[in-house]
Amino acid sequence: MFKELKVDVILNRILNIIIILYPFFLIRRSGTDSLTNLILITTFICCLKNKKINLKMENKKIYVLFIISLFFILSSLIGNCLGENTVKHLNEYFFNLLLLFSILQIKLESEIVFKIEKVFYCSLFLPIVVISVILIETKFKFVRVSGFWNISTYSFMIGLSTVISLYLLIYYKKYRYLILMPFLYGMVLFSGTRMIWLITFLLTFFILLISKNKKIYIGLLLGIMTLLVVFYKTDNNNPIKYRIKTIAHTKSEHSSGTRIYMYKEALEQFKLKPINGNGFVTYGILAQKRHTEELQDETIKDYRKKKEAYGNWRYHSHNNFFELLCGTGILGTVSFYIANLYLLYLLIKNRIKNNKKIMCDIGILTFLFYHMYGISDVTLYMGRVTEIYFFIVGVIINLIITAEETKNIRI
Repeated sequence: MFKELKVDVILNRILNIIIILYPFFLIRRSGTDSLTNLILITTFICCLKNKKINLKMENKKIYVLFIISLFFILSSLIGNCLGENTVKHLNEYFFNLLLLFSILQIKLESEIVFKIEKVFYCSLFLPIVVISVILIETKFKFVRVSGFWNISTYSFMIGLSTVISLYLLIYYKKYRYLILMPFLYGMVLFSGTRMIWLITFLLTFFILLISKNKKIYIGLLLGIMTLLVVFYKTDNNNPIKYRIKTIAHTKSEHSSGTRIYMYKEALEQFKLKPINGNGFVTYGILAQKRHTEELQDETIKDYRKKKEAYGNWRYHSHNNFFELLCGTGILGTVSFYIANLYLLYLLIKNRIKNNKKIMCDIGILTFLFYHMYGISDVTLYMGRVTEIYFFIVGVIINLIITAEETKNIRI
């Protein structure tokens, strides 16, 4: 009996240590695969040894909703052709779901959230150092700087880290983040990802707005005024100013205009098989088949935009909703959003109860950042981005669900 208890304690301790260190490996270019596998294997051993799974009511609902969503995604493949990226993204999503499920099974230690926060803070110095070196070497010439990270993953990672750091600075009085804020916002700016600019600005504005602090209001007003002055006084050839101006100019701006054609094409594909879709990650294949003849004529209106929107190399429609709609139909789309919205519901419900308010707010910020980014890109296909999303929300919901075991948590 004592030996069995000791083994359980050791395994659970190993899992807690991995969870604490996870943020450091998440922020690196690679390195979480081994940790993820270790979490899955250790959790499986614990469940097998104890002959039970943690099936509290909230856990049951999360498992059922996401399994139903996965079922409809898989069912969309029946009778449809598979894209070359289908297996890759399906595999990533499946393992990220297993990560979420495993995190909900772990008995997290009462002080773990404080240890995770410290690791998160230390982890931020890696991208700050890397990007600072690149900017110094390029003499701060505006380019889309992402270091050795994928630009989409990097933009999400830095944008989310920025708003979480700002929140911890203001509400949790973690003043050590103050020194990092100029670097983090600068890195967001030099990422060149306009949707990340927009999301970071909106969530920053929201965090400052609800702070109920006169000094914060004054700082916000001065900051906005400074940005407006800098924006209008800079040369029109300034690349940052140009990218900001092109956000709403879909007719003249190539990237935004191309996305409009993608969204329209995704809706047309949805009409072909509205119930279960044309297959997970098959937008590009179908778009190319449907427009092969049209793209033979280079004189057609918006030829370049259409070629990018319908070309097979552009294998997704740059929007979570439209991508799910054309790929998995109504069943896959509705089940996906119901499952995710249930996570948001749990966070908001406990936030209203003032139950671990700060953790709930960080979970809500993560949820909003992930799904808002999914308006201009398919975050569902970004393995690392979805991993970050499931990790943060999973840990927070675990601590909320097991509130009786975490009474000592002060946030």
